[in-house]
Amino acid sequence: MEYSIFINIGAAFFIGYALGYAIKLGLKFFIFIFGVFLMGIFFLQSQNVITLHPENFNNLTAQILTSIQNFLLYYYNILSNYPGEGIGAAAGFVVGLRKR
Repeated sequence: MEYSIFINIGAAFFIGYALGYAIKLGLKFFIFIFGVFLMGIFFLQSQNVITLHPENFNNLTAQILTSIQNFLLYYYNILSNYPGEGIGAAAGFVVGLRKR
């Protein structure tokens, strides 16, 4: 019996798991830092030190969403080349994101 396919799927699962868990931790840290930054910006605006323009926030949001979309498309293109391993990696990625 050929076990190499199970080894490849298992390894892809653990790589996907590690990637999902690392992205989850990175996003938590980024959201915290971004929240502190926004609190500082809004405080400075309330003190009339700076002026905020809403169209700049819209442009920033569009750029962030485009970056996320590009990352997901890149990840999808890599996984679609390896269907067996891609399924294991995608499952590991989801489990890594959902780990508490």
